[in-house]
Amino acid sequence: MPAKSHPKLLRFRDLTAYGVPLRRTMIYKLIEAGEFPAPIRCGLKACAFDSRLVDDWIAAKLQANVPAGPGTKIRKRADLEAA
Repeated sequence: MPAKSHPKLLRFRDLTAYGVPLRRTMIYKLIEAGEFPAPIRCGLKACAFDSRLVDDWIAAKLQANVPAGPGTKIRKRADLEAA
């Protein structure tokens, strides 16, 4: 994750390089669920994400991550999407 600096507007294509390891479809699902920052409308066909909000989302994911130890069940993607 880049060091916090002045705010930037990130396009979808920039999110992966910025540290968001999700595809567009999953990001839209998370936005609808209120679990990912909503994009900002920049023009008629353009939108972007506030880098500060994306930084906060990444930090929250890292903070919530608990290392898997012995006996920890790793959940499959289908289990997570069904929940």
